[in-house]
Amino acid sequence: MNKFKSNVTKISAAALLGTFGLVAAQQVNSNITSNTVEAATEVGKINYKPGYSLAVRKSPSVGNNLTGQYLKHGTRWKIIRYTTDTNGVKWADLGKNDWVEAKYLVASSTALSSASTVPAVAKTSTQVQVYRDADKTRAAQTLNANTRWKVIRATVNTQGVTMYDLGNNDWVEASALTANNTLNIYSTSVKVVQIKTGYTASIYSNPNNPQLTGQKLTSGSKWKVIRAAQSVNGEVWYDLGNNDWVQSSYVSDVTSASQSSDRNVKIQAVINLAKQQLGKPYVWGGKGPSAFDCSGFTQYVFLNAVGKNIGGWTVPQESAGRQVAVSQLQAGDLVFWGSHGNTYHVGIYLGNNRYINAPRPGQNVQIATLSSYNPASFGVRVL
Repeated sequence: MNKFKSNVTKISAAALLGTFGLVAAQQVNSNITSNTVEAATEVGKINYKPGYSLAVRKSPSVGNNLTGQYLKHGTRWKIIRYTTDTNGVKWADLGKNDWVEAKYLVASSTALSSASTVPAVAKTSTQVQVYRDADKTRAAQTLNANTRWKVIRATVNTQGVTMYDLGNNDWVEASALTANNTLNIYSTSVKVVQIKTGYTASIYSNPNNPQLTGQKLTSGSKWKVIRAAQSVNGEVWYDLGNNDWVQSSYVSDVTSASQSSDRNVKIQAVINLAKQQLGKPYVWGGKGPSAFDCSGFTQYVFLNAVGKNIGGWTVPQESAGRQVAVSQLQAGDLVFWGSHGNTYHVGIYLGNNRYINAPRPGQNVQIATLSSYNPASFGVRVL
Protein backbone atom coordinates (compact mmCIF):
# COMPACT_ATOMS: atom_id res chain seq x y z
CA MET A 1 0.00 0.00 0.00
CA ASN A 2 1.31 3.33 -0.92
CA LYS A 3 1.37 6.15 1.61
CA PHE A 4 0.41 9.81 1.48
CA LYS A 5 3.09 12.49 1.28
CA SER A 6 2.10 15.23 3.74
CA ASN A 7 3.84 18.22 5.26
CA VAL A 8 5.50 17.54 8.59
CA THR A 9 4.80 19.49 11.75
CA LYS A 10 7.43 19.99 14.44
CA ILE A 11 7.42 17.38 17.22
CA SER A 12 8.61 17.67 20.79
CA ALA A 13 11.95 16.32 21.95
CA ALA A 14 10.21 13.35 23.51
CA ALA A 15 8.19 12.52 20.42
CA LEU A 16 8.72 9.41 18.34
CA LEU A 17 10.85 9.39 15.23
CA GLY A 18 9.24 9.52 11.78
CA THR A 19 10.02 7.52 8.71
CA PHE A 20 9.11 7.60 5.04
CA GLY A 21 9.06 3.80 4.90
CA LEU A 22 11.79 1.19 4.87
CA VAL A 23 13.51 -0.01 1.71
CA ALA A 24 16.41 -2.39 1.34
CA ALA A 25 19.83 -0.78 1.14
CA GLN A 26 20.61 -2.70 -2.01
CA GLN A 27 17.78 -1.01 -3.92
CA VAL A 28 19.89 1.69 -5.50
CA ASN A 29 18.71 4.86 -7.24
CA SER A 30 19.87 5.12 -10.83
CA ASN A 31 22.05 8.14 -9.93
CA ILE A 32 24.07 6.09 -7.46
CA THR A 33 26.86 3.66 -8.15
CA SER A 34 26.99 0.62 -5.90
CA ASN A 35 30.39 1.51 -4.46
CA THR A 36 29.11 4.84 -3.13
CA VAL A 37 26.21 3.44 -1.10
CA GLU A 38 26.64 3.25 2.66
CA ALA A 39 23.90 1.39 4.53
CA ALA A 40 22.60 3.03 7.71
CA THR A 41 20.02 2.27 10.40
CA GLU A 42 20.30 5.38 12.55
CA VAL A 43 18.12 8.31 13.49
CA GLY A 44 18.92 11.84 12.39
CA LYS A 45 17.52 15.18 13.55
CA ILE A 46 16.91 17.97 11.03
CA ASN A 47 19.33 20.81 11.87
CA TYR A 48 18.41 23.40 9.24
CA LYS A 49 17.13 26.81 10.38
CA PRO A 50 14.66 27.36 13.24
CA GLY A 51 11.26 28.08 11.73
CA TYR A 52 12.27 26.72 8.30
CA SER A 53 11.89 23.36 6.56
CA LEU A 54 14.31 21.26 4.53
CA ALA A 55 13.27 20.15 1.02
CA VAL A 56 13.15 16.43 0.21
CA ARG A 57 14.37 15.33 -3.22
CA LYS A 58 13.62 12.35 -5.46
CA SER A 59 17.30 11.65 -6.10
CA PRO A 60 20.62 12.52 -4.40
CA SER A 61 21.32 15.66 -6.41
CA VAL A 62 20.37 19.33 -6.61
CA GLY A 63 18.04 20.08 -9.48
CA ASN A 64 14.43 19.96 -10.54
CA ASN A 65 13.70 16.89 -8.46
CA LEU A 66 11.70 18.09 -5.45
CA THR A 67 9.12 15.66 -4.01
CA GLY A 68 7.00 18.46 -2.54
CA GLN A 69 7.74 17.20 0.96
CA TYR A 70 9.48 19.49 3.51
CA LEU A 71 10.89 18.44 6.88
CA LYS A 72 10.79 20.97 9.71
CA HIS A 73 13.81 21.91 11.74
CA GLY A 74 14.10 19.70 14.82
CA THR A 75 12.10 16.72 13.56
CA ARG A 76 13.62 13.23 13.68
CA TRP A 77 13.84 10.71 10.84
CA LYS A 78 15.21 7.21 10.36
CA ILE A 79 18.11 7.08 7.89
CA ILE A 80 18.28 4.03 5.59
CA ARG A 81 21.47 4.75 3.66
CA TYR A 82 23.96 7.42 2.57
CA THR A 83 25.58 8.21 -0.76
CA THR A 84 27.92 10.84 -2.16
CA ASP A 85 27.17 12.45 -5.52
CA THR A 86 29.67 13.33 -8.25
CA ASN A 87 30.21 16.77 -6.69
CA GLY A 88 31.23 15.27 -3.35
CA VAL A 89 27.94 16.18 -1.61
CA LYS A 90 26.75 13.56 0.90
CA TRP A 91 23.06 12.64 0.88
CA ALA A 92 20.83 10.62 3.22
CA ASP A 93 17.94 8.42 2.08
CA LEU A 94 14.97 8.41 4.48
CA GLY A 95 13.32 5.53 2.64
CA LYS A 96 11.70 5.04 -0.80
CA ASN A 97 14.35 7.28 -2.38
CA ASP A 98 13.43 10.39 -0.32
CA TRP A 99 16.77 12.25 -0.12
CA VAL A 100 18.06 15.18 1.95
CA GLU A 101 21.54 16.64 2.25
CA ALA A 102 23.31 14.79 5.06
CA LYS A 103 24.95 17.97 6.38
CA TYR A 104 21.55 19.07 7.69
CA LEU A 105 21.18 15.94 9.86
CA VAL A 106 22.69 15.44 13.29
CA ALA A 107 22.76 12.18 15.24
CA SER A 108 19.74 11.55 17.41
CA SER A 109 17.93 8.62 18.98
CA THR A 110 14.40 8.04 20.12
CA ALA A 111 13.14 4.69 21.34
CA LEU A 112 9.61 3.36 21.08
CA SER A 113 8.09 2.88 24.50
CA SER A 114 6.55 -0.50 25.23
CA ALA A 115 2.85 -1.29 25.27
CA SER A 116 0.62 -4.16 26.28
CA THR A 117 0.06 -7.34 24.25
CA VAL A 118 -0.51 -6.63 20.57
CA PRO A 119 -3.23 -8.54 18.68
CA ALA A 120 -2.09 -10.28 15.51
CA VAL A 121 -5.09 -8.91 13.62
CA ALA A 122 -7.55 -6.18 14.57
CA LYS A 123 -10.84 -5.06 13.04
CA THR A 124 -12.42 -1.66 12.57
CA SER A 125 -16.07 -1.09 13.47
CA THR A 126 -16.19 2.47 12.10
CA GLN A 127 -13.99 4.56 9.83
CA VAL A 128 -10.61 5.03 11.52
CA GLN A 129 -8.06 7.83 11.04
CA VAL A 130 -4.49 6.83 10.20
CA TYR A 131 -1.48 8.92 11.21
CA ARG A 132 2.08 9.01 9.87
CA ASP A 133 3.53 9.15 13.39
CA ALA A 134 2.48 7.79 16.77
CA ASP A 135 2.01 11.29 18.22
CA LYS A 136 -0.77 11.97 15.68
CA THR A 137 0.81 15.17 14.33
CA ARG A 138 0.24 14.15 10.70
CA ALA A 139 -3.07 12.73 9.53
CA ALA A 140 -2.95 10.42 6.52
CA GLN A 141 -5.58 8.06 5.14
CA THR A 142 -8.63 6.51 6.80
CA LEU A 143 -9.51 2.84 7.21
CA ASN A 144 -12.91 1.67 6.06
CA ALA A 145 -15.31 0.23 8.62
CA ASN A 146 -15.42 -3.55 9.12
CA THR A 147 -11.96 -4.19 7.66
CA ARG A 148 -9.24 -6.37 9.21
CA TRP A 149 -5.64 -5.21 9.60
CA LYS A 150 -2.42 -6.87 10.66
CA VAL A 151 -0.84 -5.15 13.68
CA ILE A 152 2.97 -4.96 13.61
CA ARG A 153 3.75 -3.33 16.97
CA ALA A 154 2.37 -1.00 19.63
CA THR A 155 3.63 2.00 21.55
CA VAL A 156 2.40 4.54 24.06
CA ASN A 157 2.78 8.04 22.62
CA THR A 158 3.73 11.24 24.43
CA GLN A 159 0.06 11.87 25.35
CA GLY A 160 -0.20 8.44 26.98
CA VAL A 161 -2.37 7.00 24.17
CA THR A 162 -1.68 3.44 23.05
CA MET A 163 -1.11 3.33 19.28
CA TYR A 164 -0.88 0.42 16.83
CA ASP A 165 1.47 0.37 13.84
CA LEU A 166 -0.10 -1.34 10.81
CA GLY A 167 3.23 -1.34 8.97
CA ASN A 168 5.50 1.33 7.47
CA ASN A 169 4.67 3.64 10.40
CA ASP A 170 0.94 3.89 9.70
CA TRP A 171 -0.44 4.47 13.21
CA VAL A 172 -3.98 4.24 14.56
CA GLU A 173 -5.37 4.55 18.07
CA ALA A 174 -5.58 1.11 19.67
CA SER A 175 -8.99 1.95 21.11
CA ALA A 176 -10.37 2.27 17.56
CA LEU A 177 -9.67 -1.39 16.80
CA THR A 178 -10.80 -4.66 18.34
CA ALA A 179 -8.85 -7.92 18.31
CA ASN A 180 -10.10 -10.18 15.52
CA ASN A 181 -8.01 -13.33 15.48
CA THR A 182 -10.86 -15.55 14.27
CA LEU A 183 -10.38 -17.65 11.17
CA ASN A 184 -11.55 -15.89 8.01
CA ILE A 185 -13.49 -18.48 5.98
CA TYR A 186 -13.84 -17.09 2.47
CA SER A 187 -14.88 -20.15 0.46
CA THR A 188 -16.91 -23.34 1.07
CA SER A 189 -16.71 -24.55 -2.53
CA VAL A 190 -15.60 -28.17 -2.84
CA LYS A 191 -12.62 -28.81 -5.10
CA VAL A 192 -9.74 -31.25 -5.52
CA VAL A 193 -6.10 -30.36 -4.92
CA GLN A 194 -2.86 -32.25 -5.45
CA ILE A 195 0.27 -32.10 -3.30
CA LYS A 196 3.00 -30.47 -5.36
CA THR A 197 5.77 -32.62 -6.82
CA GLY A 198 8.73 -32.89 -4.48
CA TYR A 199 6.77 -31.74 -1.42
CA THR A 200 5.38 -33.51 1.62
CA ALA A 201 2.61 -31.47 3.24
CA SER A 202 2.01 -31.55 7.00
CA ILE A 203 -1.51 -31.46 8.45
CA TYR A 204 -2.34 -28.88 11.14
CA SER A 205 -5.31 -28.56 13.46
CA ASN A 206 -5.73 -24.77 13.43
CA PRO A 207 -4.38 -22.27 10.88
CA ASN A 208 -4.39 -19.40 13.40
CA ASN A 209 -2.32 -21.39 15.90
CA PRO A 210 -0.80 -24.18 13.80
CA GLN A 211 -0.43 -27.44 15.72
CA LEU A 212 0.92 -30.49 13.89
CA THR A 213 -1.39 -33.51 13.93
CA GLY A 214 1.44 -35.87 12.96
CA GLN A 215 -0.11 -36.64 9.57
CA LYS A 216 1.78 -35.99 6.34
CA LEU A 217 0.50 -36.03 2.75
CA THR A 218 2.77 -37.50 0.10
CA SER A 219 3.86 -35.80 -3.10
CA GLY A 220 1.34 -36.18 -5.94
CA SER A 221 -1.55 -37.37 -3.77
CA LYS A 222 -4.97 -35.81 -4.38
CA TRP A 223 -7.38 -34.54 -1.72
CA LYS A 224 -10.85 -33.01 -1.56
CA VAL A 225 -11.03 -29.50 -0.07
CA ILE A 226 -14.28 -28.57 1.70
CA ARG A 227 -13.44 -24.96 2.58
CA ALA A 228 -10.68 -22.36 2.37
CA ALA A 229 -9.64 -19.80 4.97
CA GLN A 230 -7.19 -16.98 5.51
CA SER A 231 -5.31 -17.03 8.81
CA VAL A 232 -4.46 -13.99 10.92
CA ASN A 233 -1.02 -14.00 9.23
CA GLY A 234 -2.61 -13.67 5.80
CA GLU A 235 -1.81 -17.26 4.74
CA VAL A 236 -4.36 -19.28 2.78
CA TRP A 237 -5.23 -22.73 4.19
CA TYR A 238 -7.41 -25.61 2.93
CA ASP A 239 -9.59 -27.80 5.17
CA LEU A 240 -9.60 -31.44 4.04
CA GLY A 241 -12.35 -32.28 6.53
CA ASN A 242 -12.51 -32.68 10.32
CA ASN A 243 -10.39 -29.55 10.72
CA ASP A 244 -7.38 -31.14 9.01
CA TRP A 245 -5.72 -28.10 7.46
CA VAL A 246 -2.95 -27.87 4.87
CA GLN A 247 -1.17 -24.75 3.63
CA SER A 248 -2.24 -23.78 0.11
CA SER A 249 1.38 -23.15 -0.92
CA TYR A 250 2.00 -26.93 -0.86
CA VAL A 251 -0.84 -27.84 -3.23
CA SER A 252 -2.06 -27.09 -6.72
CA ASP A 253 -5.64 -27.13 -7.97
CA VAL A 254 -6.73 -30.10 -10.06
CA THR A 255 -9.11 -28.75 -12.70
CA SER A 256 -11.89 -30.89 -14.19
CA ALA A 257 -12.08 -31.79 -17.87
CA SER A 258 -14.62 -29.03 -18.39
CA GLN A 259 -12.17 -26.42 -17.15
CA SER A 260 -9.22 -25.13 -19.10
CA SER A 261 -5.88 -26.22 -17.74
CA ASP A 262 -4.07 -23.95 -20.15
CA ARG A 263 -1.90 -21.58 -18.13
CA ASN A 264 -1.98 -19.01 -20.91
CA VAL A 265 -5.77 -18.86 -20.76
CA LYS A 266 -5.64 -18.14 -17.03
CA ILE A 267 -2.97 -15.49 -17.48
CA GLN A 268 -5.02 -13.78 -20.16
CA ALA A 269 -8.07 -13.87 -17.87
CA VAL A 270 -6.05 -12.12 -15.16
CA ILE A 271 -4.78 -9.47 -17.57
CA ASN A 272 -8.22 -8.89 -19.09
CA LEU A 273 -9.87 -8.38 -15.70
CA ALA A 274 -7.01 -6.15 -14.53
CA LYS A 275 -7.44 -3.88 -17.57
CA GLN A 276 -11.18 -3.68 -16.93
CA GLN A 277 -10.32 -1.82 -13.70
CA LEU A 278 -8.37 0.95 -15.48
CA GLY A 279 -9.44 4.39 -14.30
CA LYS A 280 -10.88 3.25 -10.96
CA PRO A 281 -9.61 5.35 -8.03
CA TYR A 282 -7.02 4.45 -5.43
CA VAL A 283 -8.49 4.21 -1.93
CA TRP A 284 -6.27 3.02 0.90
CA GLY A 285 -7.64 -0.34 2.10
CA GLY A 286 -9.85 -0.64 -0.97
CA LYS A 287 -10.53 -4.22 -2.08
CA GLY A 288 -12.84 -3.44 -5.03
CA PRO A 289 -14.86 -3.53 -7.06
CA SER A 290 -15.16 0.27 -7.28
CA ALA A 291 -11.85 1.31 -5.68
CA PHE A 292 -8.55 -0.32 -4.73
CA ASP A 293 -5.24 0.04 -3.01
CA CYS A 294 -2.29 -1.79 -4.58
CA SER A 295 -2.67 -5.15 -2.81
CA GLY A 296 -6.47 -4.98 -2.86
CA PHE A 297 -6.28 -4.59 -6.64
CA THR A 298 -4.08 -7.65 -7.15
CA GLN A 299 -6.13 -9.75 -4.72
CA TYR A 300 -9.39 -8.79 -6.45
CA VAL A 301 -8.08 -9.59 -9.93
CA PHE A 302 -6.65 -13.04 -9.13
CA LEU A 303 -9.64 -14.05 -6.99
CA ASN A 304 -12.22 -13.05 -9.57
CA ALA A 305 -10.30 -13.98 -12.72
CA VAL A 306 -9.04 -17.45 -11.76
CA GLY A 307 -10.50 -18.09 -8.28
CA LYS A 308 -7.14 -17.84 -6.54
CA ASN A 309 -6.88 -15.96 -3.23
CA ILE A 310 -3.36 -14.57 -2.97
CA GLY A 311 -3.87 -12.76 0.35
CA GLY A 312 -5.06 -9.31 1.32
CA TRP A 313 -1.80 -7.34 1.57
CA THR A 314 1.64 -7.34 0.03
CA VAL A 315 3.57 -9.59 2.42
CA PRO A 316 1.23 -12.64 2.17
CA GLN A 317 1.15 -12.10 -1.60
CA GLU A 318 4.93 -12.61 -1.66
CA SER A 319 4.18 -16.28 -0.87
CA ALA A 320 1.41 -16.71 -3.46
CA GLY A 321 3.75 -18.47 -5.86
CA ARG A 322 7.39 -18.93 -6.87
CA GLN A 323 9.72 -15.95 -6.50
CA VAL A 324 11.46 -14.85 -9.71
CA ALA A 325 13.97 -12.16 -10.56
CA VAL A 326 12.77 -8.96 -12.23
CA SER A 327 14.72 -9.97 -15.35
CA GLN A 328 12.64 -13.18 -15.52
CA LEU A 329 9.19 -11.61 -15.20
CA GLN A 330 6.44 -13.00 -17.41
CA ALA A 331 2.97 -11.68 -18.14
CA GLY A 332 0.64 -12.38 -15.22
CA ASP A 333 3.39 -12.35 -12.57
CA LEU A 334 3.12 -10.18 -9.47
CA VAL A 335 5.85 -7.53 -9.30
CA PHE A 336 6.93 -6.11 -5.93
CA TRP A 337 8.79 -3.12 -4.56
CA GLY A 338 10.61 -3.42 -1.22
CA SER A 339 12.62 -6.11 0.51
CA HIS A 340 11.13 -9.56 1.04
CA GLY A 341 8.93 -9.48 4.14
CA ASN A 342 8.72 -5.67 4.01
CA THR A 343 7.26 -4.93 0.57
CA TYR A 344 5.32 -1.71 0.19
CA HIS A 345 3.87 -1.92 -3.35
CA VAL A 346 2.70 -4.56 -5.83
CA GLY A 347 1.35 -4.68 -9.38
CA ILE A 348 0.68 -7.18 -12.18
CA TYR A 349 3.27 -7.52 -14.94
CA LEU A 350 1.87 -7.27 -18.48
CA GLY A 351 5.02 -7.95 -20.49
CA ASN A 352 7.24 -5.62 -22.53
CA ASN A 353 8.45 -3.89 -19.36
CA ARG A 354 4.93 -2.70 -18.47
CA TYR A 355 2.75 -3.40 -15.43
CA ILE A 356 -0.72 -2.44 -14.20
CA ASN A 357 -1.29 -1.18 -10.67
CA ALA A 358 -3.24 1.01 -8.26
CA PRO A 359 -0.40 3.46 -7.60
CA ARG A 360 -1.19 5.97 -4.86
CA PRO A 361 -3.84 8.33 -3.41
CA GLY A 362 -5.09 10.81 -5.96
CA GLN A 363 -4.39 8.48 -8.88
CA ASN A 364 -6.36 5.75 -10.63
CA VAL A 365 -5.58 2.20 -11.72
CA GLN A 366 -3.16 2.62 -14.61
CA ILE A 367 -0.50 0.97 -16.76
CA ALA A 368 3.08 2.04 -16.08
CA THR A 369 6.60 1.18 -17.26
CA LEU A 370 9.27 -0.37 -15.05
CA SER A 371 11.92 2.23 -14.35
CA SER A 372 15.50 2.23 -13.10
CA TYR A 373 14.61 5.33 -11.06
CA ASN A 374 12.42 3.30 -8.71
CA PRO A 375 13.41 -0.27 -9.61
CA ALA A 376 11.16 -3.22 -8.86
CA SER A 377 12.64 -5.68 -6.35
CA PHE A 378 11.36 -9.12 -7.42
CA GLY A 379 8.43 -10.97 -8.92
CA VAL A 380 6.19 -13.88 -7.91
CA ARG A 381 4.82 -16.36 -10.45
CA VAL A 382 1.32 -17.19 -9.25
CA LEU A 383 0.15 -19.16 -12.30
